Amino acid sequence: RSFHTEHLALDLSVDVKKAKLEGSATLTLVSLVPALTEVVLDAREMKIKGARTRSRRLRTSAADGTLAIRLDRAYAAGEAVTIRIDYAASPRAGFWFVRPDRAYPARLAQGWSQGQAEDSAFWFPVLDHPNDKFTTEIKVTADSSLRTVANGKLVSRKTRGSRTTWTWQLDTPQPAYLVSL
Repeated sequence: RSFHTEHLALDLSVDVKKAKLEGSATLTLVSLVPALTEVVLDAREMKIKGARTRSRRLRTSAADGTLAIRLDRAYAAGEAVTIRIDYAASPRAGFWFVRPDRAYPARLAQGWSQGQAEDSAFWFPVLDHPNDKFTTEIKVTADSSLRTVANGKLVSRKTRGSRTTWTWQLDTPQPAYLVSL
């Protein structure tokens, strides 16, 4: 591989009733090659709205379950770059939504992740391989009637109207398949 993921920060709005996730994934990557000019991530069945570093918008192309991002310059081995990717997804794997239906009209609406072995890329863009481990911050906004649970320690919870935002932080590196919500 040409880079290592140091940190993943997800900032997601979850709509359980519509079975949809929308928001951003901010990845801090470290180059493992002399001149990193492009990053290729796994991003399956999601709508990519754009990618950027702090200073500029980056060119992207998505095909066959991958997202290629052309960097703003060449990054030397050991040098870090932080990329924010805005996206939306209605995952058919990796993140599961359950809602009331004819057979179970009283079922409570809910959603949960199940990324093993390489299905996390259905709900966030990432190098979805177990040998790349990183720390995480998961900020999730959902209907206030729901409760969220994610990896790490709950560091904040704020309610605004009918929506609550929960922020979870994990300082122990883990592979993508263990990122849970």
